[in-house]
Amino acid sequence: MALINGVDSESNTNRTFGAVTARYDFAENLYGQLNVGGNFSNEARTSYISRIAEQGRQRNGVGSLQEARNSDYLIESTLRYTNNFDGIHDIDALLGVSYQRFITEFSNENAEDFPSDALGADNLSLGAQSTYGISNFKTGYRLGSYIGRINYTFDEKYLLTATTRIDGSSRFGTNNRFSVFPSLAIGWKLKEESFLENIDVLSSLKLRASWGQTGNQEIGNYPSVQTYQQSQTAIWDNERKTTTSPSRLPNPDLKWETTEQTNVGLDFGFWEGKVTGSFDFYRKITDDMLLNLPVPQSSGFNTRLSNVGSIKNNGFEFSLSTINVSGNDFMWTSDLTGSILRNEVEDIGPLSEIIVGGGGAFTDNPAIIKPGSPLNSFYGYEIEGVWQEGDDFSATDLNVQPGNLKFRDQNDDGTVNSEDRIILGNSFPDLSWSLSNTFSYRNVELFVFVEAVEGIEMFNANKVETYYPINFRRNRYAEPLLNRWTPENPSTTYPSFVDPYSQGSNPVNSYTVEDASYIKLRSVRLSYDLSSLTSAIRNAAVYITGENLYTITDYDGYDPGINAQGNANYRIDRNTYPSGRTFMLGIKLGL
Repeated sequence: MALINGVDSESNTNRTFGAVTARYDFAENLYGQLNVGGNFSNEARTSYISRIAEQGRQRNGVGSLQEARNSDYLIESTLRYTNNFDGIHDIDALLGVSYQRFITEFSNENAEDFPSDALGADNLSLGAQSTYGISNFKTGYRLGSYIGRINYTFDEKYLLTATTRIDGSSRFGTNNRFSVFPSLAIGWKLKEESFLENIDVLSSLKLRASWGQTGNQEIGNYPSVQTYQQSQTAIWDNERKTTTSPSRLPNPDLKWETTEQTNVGLDFGFWEGKVTGSFDFYRKITDDMLLNLPVPQSSGFNTRLSNVGSIKNNGFEFSLSTINVSGNDFMWTSDLTGSILRNEVEDIGPLSEIIVGGGGAFTDNPAIIKPGSPLNSFYGYEIEGVWQEGDDFSATDLNVQPGNLKFRDQNDDGTVNSEDRIILGNSFPDLSWSLSNTFSYRNVELFVFVEAVEGIEMFNANKVETYYPINFRRNRYAEPLLNRWTPENPSTTYPSFVDPYSQGSNPVNSYTVEDASYIKLRSVRLSYDLSSLTSAIRNAAVYITGENLYTITDYDGYDPGINAQGNANYRIDRNTYPSGRTFMLGIKLGL
């Protein structure tokens, strides 16, 4: 109640965005186009903690004002030529140039020790001057591109697309800001050939192949130059002085991370489109990966962003759409999609491995980047059970007792240490698929969507709190504690929890790295079409929708489908709010 009534926070955002397009026709088949667009937002957030809440009572009120300004704009100019020659040659060519600018500004003002809570954060100058705080920053980056593309079609059966991009980013070093990214795609409409046109069961068939390169510049701003930050306060001539220190170890040689992909696909259709689908095989190799490499701590930093190594992805994707039943009153259609992916790190330059940090739950290094293994593989200890009273304790030199977890000694040297860590899994699924079905009977329609992921692991950082709590008042899972090992209950799964740190802390293990496979009933929608009731309504429907209705999984956490960190290949569950089960009732009208 104190937090509800004693903390006020209000945010106001003003946003302006839009675009203007101008076109000029130089000739019948040649025209130029200019696009200018912008997106500008200003947000102000005031917060005040009054004396009702504990923090406000201790400090006689705490107020703050935060302001954020974001702006980006785009200027793009293109020249396009289209023509048809002799009725069988179609050409569509384009040349262009674009420029983008992104700017972010932020400021924060705060104060404490107010004479009264009456004005809240509307007048921060009423706070004690000794508590005043102010901070701000401004950052941004620029993108520039030159674009060339040509589409050529011969006899409406043979297709060719060639594209070249020259992209530049201010995030890279001065000598490496621009890079060239070409691509080529070809297509063949086999169904149009004479040897297939009389096969009535086949309604469409197209073979296609492509090759191309793309770049990645998502590394944040200014990693190639030296920047500075506020450091510790120093005393100079009996006065407090604000100092600055380097905020990073810059790398002026940074350049674009390049991904090269080759794809071969087949599109097909049977029985006048009642069955349609596609198959795609692809191979993707990423070179000059942008990774934070460890550096000697004598440099003052732990890592330095660098271009190093390569990673390979091989995959298969498929889709299938069918019209199962098509009658005057009843129709049933289905859509099935799926993908298989195999990821492997091929090279990381001069290093044999890179330990990856950032896991939450007081876990520093949950993953590893190592050639021959998937990217960000979880790296820890294998648990093979629980020590029992009759076990041979001379097999290890560790101080273990009955009820302790039994970690596998991978190298059989009589002890368990960092050399016994193994790869426990990764966040690349073996198979992802989804299936949707739509049933229609007259004016009633039922849509059912199922989603599934197979063969994927996630680091359950919440489970670490159960096995390695920093104190015994932590929020912990009930199942392991209620069924823990005791002399009367010699569990081979759960330890006694009497002294969880007797063998040190091994938070990344085969218990905390869990199988996060699932099958989820993602969405069900039942709707009724109302447009037949009156001619005044063009289209209308009433519907009820349920989202995230049911999940089948062996994962111990709330939701195996979450991805709080936003990194699909490094999934960690750390007090993540689960997906909600929602129901919506709505009406759609079109006059």
